[in-house]
Amino acid sequence: MELLELQNIWNQYDKKISENIRLNKGILRKMLISKTEKRLNRIKVEAGIRLIISLLFVPTILMFNIQIRTTVDFYIGLSLFAGLFILACIFRVKFFLMAGKFDFSSSVSSIKKEINELEKYQLKMLRLGLLFLPIGAISIFLFAKIPFLTQETLIPLILMIIILVASFFYKTKYSYKERFRKLNQEIEEIEELEKG
Repeated sequence: MELLELQNIWNQYDKKISENIRLNKGILRKMLISKTEKRLNRIKVEAGIRLIISLLFVPTILMFNIQIRTTVDFYIGLSLFAGLFILACIFRVKFFLMAGKFDFSSSVSSIKKEINELEKYQLKMLRLGLLFLPIGAISIFLFAKIPFLTQETLIPLILMIIILVASFFYKTKYSYKERFRKLNQEIEEIEELEKG
């Protein structure tokens, strides 16, 4: 009789411990997911701000008293600028939508896959932006009728190029890589928790 009572008590404690472990894992998972969601929300807010800033860029350009001319260089410059601007806005909107579509109720592997896609897309966007930026600068010089390679514009152009290249290397090697490394690390912690 005493052995049977001890087994029952032991089984009850076993059930309580199992329930506590399950609850603790659930709480820990929610905490880890909350941390990851905050990081992804920051990325989404940053993407939204960048989109708004790029849309505010057009009125800023128009404030420079650009005179409409019927010359080929004006129309080429305006067409290049408009095309690149629309392309940049499309990329930014797509990135914003990608950053906002995460579903944390889905499996960890699908979340991991979405984070990797977001990282690849952001790096692709950065590379294309760096490639198209000189064309955008040339288009502004053409339609705003700014002399291109004069003594007054050469030094600022060289400084802009140096800053852009340094910024590109910093963002790709440190800033974006670190952000996504932390995101992947948090997802791996959730994955380990679910396996254990």
